Amino acid sequence: MIRMLSVTEVYAEIDKLVLALEAEGEKHFSLMLKHRLHSVAWTSGSELLEEIQAIFKEMLASSTSHLPEERKQNVARLLKSIDSYV
Repeated sequence: MIRMLSVTEVYAEIDKLVLALEAEGEKHFSLMLKHRLHSVAWTSGSELLEEIQAIFKEMLASSTSHLPEERKQNVARLLKSIDSYV
């Protein structure tokens, strides 16, 4: 069974994902995630997670994104953790 991440761990994993996306040239998604996580004032943690959830779904469905399979799996794992909180 896969252990679900805590909310704090999800935030840390998103920061790591942003760095990986920047290194892979996925600037659009890295900037969106970084902005939502660090620049927007949210009224609740669940509101932020819902926004991140939407970005992750867009990333996985995007035909213009060139995410490596490992990155897609990482995003899917984070999305599953977020789904457990939202």
